[in-house]
Amino acid sequence: MKNYFLSLLLVGLSIELCAQSTTKIDSNYLRPYYEQRVSLFKVLPKVKNAIIFIGNSITDGGEWQELLRCKKCLNRGSSGDISFGVNARLEDVLQDKPKKIFLLIGINDLSRGVPNELIIQNYTAFISRTKQLSPKTQIYLQSILPVNATFRKFTENIEENIKILNQAMDNLAHNVDGVTFIDLHSKFIDAEGKLDKKYTNDGLHLLGEGYMLWAKIIKQGRYLN
Repeated sequence: MKNYFLSLLLVGLSIELCAQSTTKIDSNYLRPYYEQRVSLFKVLPKVKNAIIFIGNSITDGGEWQELLRCKKCLNRGSSGDISFGVNARLEDVLQDKPKKIFLLIGINDLSRGVPNELIIQNYTAFISRTKQLSPKTQIYLQSILPVNATFRKFTENIEENIKILNQAMDNLAHNVDGVTFIDLHSKFIDAEGKLDKKYTNDGLHLLGEGYMLWAKIIKQGRYLN
């Protein structure tokens, strides 16, 4: 039933996005740093039953083996990446059938003005492709982190869109077998609902204490077991 829901959602989103086909969307992910990272990932030693962390600069910045004391935890983050870029390199990531894959992506899509519906479609495609290429891999959808606009300029409705995407990921996790949603967002906000300043120095990326909190959430949730 849950896989049937996934198929229906893909069809429904495809129909809905037809109405947006006349709007030019910045889906370009082939930038120098992306190509550098992907070329590195291709030549690194293979790790059996690896635990993959995939996403943009926020994932890229984490020393996951040390943070989680996990030798099998591999960093497959790429600064500046978007949901299109993650899906484009997903086949390489899944080639060795990882045990688990942790996804955090979407903030750069929003910054480019990519519609929520298309980002959700990319989340759904990520799940579908993972299940096809590596059926036993456990999928963890991590919520997009909050931002703090006092440091830098964000679109006025970016936090509302973050909430919409996080709810969509939560819904996917409840309706598709083998998918778990991890709420990071609510653990990083201050009293005003912004990314707490103690975790960031630019309103978007994390300081060391932010990564320590992230690792604590994963360990306390026993998601590595």
